[in-house]
Amino acid sequence: MDDPRQVLERSPVVSEGLLGGIYSPDEVTVDHRLILGSSPELIQARWPVEFRFSTAVTTVPPGFDQVFICSGDDFETLFPDHWAASGIDRVKLQMMAARSPSGFQLGPALAAGLTLRFYPSFRICSTLPRLARRIAEETPVLERWGIHVMASETADGAITIGDSHEYGLAVDIFNKAEIDRLILDYLHGFLRLPRPEIAQHWHGVYARHPEADYIVMNPRRSPRGGKGMTMSWALAEESVNEVGL
Repeated sequence: MDDPRQVLERSPVVSEGLLGGIYSPDEVTVDHRLILGSSPELIQARWPVEFRFSTAVTTVPPGFDQVFICSGDDFETLFPDHWAASGIDRVKLQMMAARSPSGFQLGPALAAGLTLRFYPSFRICSTLPRLARRIAEETPVLERWGIHVMASETADGAITIGDSHEYGLAVDIFNKAEIDRLILDYLHGFLRLPRPEIAQHWHGVYARHPEADYIVMNPRRSPRGGKGMTMSWALAEESVNEVGL
């Protein structure tokens, strides 16, 4: 736990009302735009893997020892009955990227009070129910759109800002300007980011289970279902190790 002085030494946060912060030296920020593009080359350099792009997989034929289905939020093409019975649905997240002002450095990735009520890891905090109740009573619109606010800096200096959470199988293809405004308003309450110029708006859609971190399904002793993208690499490694590959 850092005191206010230590927090201000690490990050350009708002000092008024600052009581302290939690710092983790183990957190790693991944730029998904770079990772997704470079992953096939990195994997092929280490393992005898063949990638086939622009190919629709519509069935899983017999004869394979192991098949791992990584279909994102496509629940209709392969084993739709199993997906429908699993309880997994979709979550849509709105995100933004701001051009970093000249000379600005964010430092560690930042999250503020809203995040405490969002991740299960913080449930060990005895006062969390009171915080969650206060947020719901004072800012119900943040609850409505599942907003908690984080900021991180990519290698090219851009500031990634997010996010919101809209749940349900039917995903609205249009972003909501109100959600972006709410995120930015809350961000400016704890981060001194001068004149942010928003360069990009986008949304992601992920598979998510309302209760479990992930579930395991074996219609042919193969598929697994997860929750979001944060756990994807660890779940992939665990799945491969379990079958001895």
